[in-house]
Amino acid sequence: MIDEILKHIPWYVYVLLYILVVRGIKALKDNQISLKKVLMLPVVMNIWVIIELQQMFGFQHLTVLMWFGLSLFIGTGFGWFLIRGKAFWVENGVLLRGNPVTLILVLSIFIAKFSIFTWSGFHPELWLQPWFVVGVIAIFGIIAGISLGRLIYILRVIQLKITLSQC
Repeated sequence: MIDEILKHIPWYVYVLLYILVVRGIKALKDNQISLKKVLMLPVVMNIWVIIELQQMFGFQHLTVLMWFGLSLFIGTGFGWFLIRGKAFWVENGVLLRGNPVTLILVLSIFIAKFSIFTWSGFHPELWLQPWFVVGVIAIFGIIAGISLGRLIYILRVIQLKITLSQC
């Protein structure tokens, strides 16, 4: 069965996994990141998640929006908590202290999305099960929320620096 799964994985999935692992390993060390890069990942991540959810479920159902909003809120708090005290303003950007959180997150995201689409590929009837649909929406919302929470914290650090420099 594993052999069958590996045969049907598109090549770009392996490239994506490589990029995510490299990015996660780089995050183990302190990194200075430009403001442009700080904004880019969360914006792209959230747009991607919203597009995927729209394609899978549509937003005409209030329950999709409700579950997404709740999981986005939870993920935002979690993202804020994970980066708290690890982001500092430096000249022309933000210094992110090295830690394994990014590596763990990117691998968790990859594994979650890979598992969802692999399981549902073998068992398409899962998409008819409310628990599966709510789980998928929650996972996607938490993923988007974590990146959003990190962004909000970093923007808060920048805002505090600007406020303090004006005093």
